Amino acid sequence: MRVHVTRRQAVFSLALAGPLLLSNVVLPFRHSLPNRDKELLFVALVVAVATLGSRAAAVVAALSGAVWYDFFFAGPYQSFELTSAPQIVTVLILVVVSLAITQLASRGRQLQASTTSGTEYLTRIQGAARLAQSSADPEAVLDLVQRHLTELLRLRECRFVAEPDPGRTARLTEDGRITVGHREWDVEKLGMPGAEIELQVVVAGESYRGGFVLVPTPGAPAPFQARLTAVTLADQAAVALQRPPTAHRA
Repeated sequence: MRVHVTRRQAVFSLALAGPLLLSNVVLPFRHSLPNRDKELLFVALVVAVATLGSRAAAVVAALSGAVWYDFFFAGPYQSFELTSAPQIVTVLILVVVSLAITQLASRGRQLQASTTSGTEYLTRIQGAARLAQSSADPEAVLDLVQRHLTELLRLRECRFVAEPDPGRTARLTEDGRITVGHREWDVEKLGMPGAEIELQVVVAGESYRGGFVLVPTPGAPAPFQARLTAVTLADQAAVALQRPPTAHRA
């Protein structure tokens, strides 16, 4: 019987058991290896966990490392007792440094994810804008925008309709907010509403030209920047739809 282990489970296992395994590897060198070098090895393990996994896993690794460092390398050995102030300071420094590195690694991952997302959003907008300006077929632009919206907002379905539905009360507004009726929907806390959401396509002069019907996937996040990008993509659809019929037939 095969047991499937997820990446998250593997990283948490490393965080929990890694310091104990490291302790057994370093134990033969307990008296010959300087304390500073032993501490750096434990910190390096926490850095590895922080790089591979989440902040929670890194915190587990930091605490586990402090416990096993105390047990094996802070006298009296094979005891969890700390009998002197220097030993207490050493263990506290190990925990504090490990947690600080964990925080830096977490912020680094967030910054990398934000940069990657921003580049993706810009690429989608540029592609839609180029097609809207160059294509003689507005349907091609609508199809491209539908695909982008589906991927960007992780939708179950996205379609373009020419006429509004009075019964559809949820709307993605031009400033990236979600409203249901006359009230703003808290996307950050509640996620996307379950009902179909309309993203209107309006050309210059506030002339309604249709809208995209967004069918959310339950539990799928829709960050604010992604919603603003969706509005910009709808603007590119409006550019294609407002071109004169002669341009469409060219």
